Amino acid sequence: WGATLRASLDAMTARPLKDFTVVSLLGGLTRASGLNPSEMAWRFADLFSGECYMLAAPVYAPDEQTRAALFAHKGLAEVRARARGADLSIVSVGDFSPQSTIFRYHMLEKADLEGLTKAGAVCDVLCHFIDRDGQLVDHPANRRAMAISPSELVATPQLIVASGGPHKIEGMVAMMKISTPAYVITDSETARGMLAS
Repeated sequence: WGATLRASLDAMTARPLKDFTVVSLLGGLTRASGLNPSEMAWRFADLFSGECYMLAAPVYAPDEQTRAALFAHKGLAEVRARARGADLSIVSVGDFSPQSTIFRYHMLEKADLEGLTKAGAVCDVLCHFIDRDGQLVDHPANRRAMAISPSELVATPQLIVASGGPHKIEGMVAMMKISTPAYVITDSETARGMLAS
């Protein structure tokens, strides 16, 4: 999800595809938004006349026990299994600042931002926070995320990472340390910054 992936939808030509299924890799927002992960998934599926499986839960569960209970639900367990078995995954790397989508939409609190900063977070991947080496930081938010984990994501046969902007360079570099994407879609300034890191 994110502004980059949302903008890509407007550049795609709708056409039916055979045996095409889209699976949302993370939960959604509880209020309507153009950046809602659920909307991204079904709009993408609709462009190609495909089925859409959505992770019908909030991006963050209130605690680890609730997360486990939600993922134990038959329907959500199926979506998670489908996400883990995807042929191709498209993701964005989230920046780590008070202006990032996660904090602008109040999915996490200011205290979480401070705790994640102390833990060494530089970006998020599917609402999981990683450090500059691409490793999950030790923080409760990572244990409450209703999403597949970065380690599950990078096992996808074909991974596409689409993100851009100078504020994403550190996060993009961290993502490259744990994955070998089939494609990286970014702007020239971010690409130069990544190569210089």
